[in-house]
Amino acid sequence: MILKRINTNPAFIQSEKNIEKESHVINKERKKDFIFIKANQSLIKIKYSEIIYIEGLKDYVKVYAGDKPLITKCTIKYLEQNLPLNDFIRIHKSYIISIGKIEKIEFNHVFLHNKQIPIGQLYKEPFLNLIDDYSL
Repeated sequence: MILKRINTNPAFIQSEKNIEKESHVINKERKKDFIFIKANQSLIKIKYSEIIYIEGLKDYVKVYAGDKPLITKCTIKYLEQNLPLNDFIRIHKSYIISIGKIEKIEFNHVFLHNKQIPIGQLYKEPFLNLIDDYSL
C-alpha cells in the first residue's frame, strides 16, 4: 500500500498560492490584440485594429469591422470595460469608436468610414480632452 504524503507546511502552501497568483497576473498582463465575438452560433475572432465602431442596442451590440457588422448579446458597458483604453473611447451612450479610425470631428459629430456618429453631452468633455492630446 502506497500512501501519499500531503504537504501541510505553511511555507509550501503559501508558495503554491504565490505561483498561482503570479501566473494569473502574467496572463492578465499579456497584451491581446483581438477579441472573440459570439455571433451566429460561432466565435469569430476580430482584431482590435479592424474595429471601426460599436453600436449599443440594449442587451446587444453591433460591432462594425470589415464589410458586415456582427451582432452579439452583451451590453455596450461590458465591451467598454474590456476594450483597450488607448484604442477606443465611448462618445455616446450608444457608441464606442476606434480613436485611430476618426477622419474628422465637426460640431457634435465624429466621422469615420462614411458614418456620422453623434457625440453625447455626457461624453463630450472627456472625448475632447483626449483629442487635445493628439492635436497640434
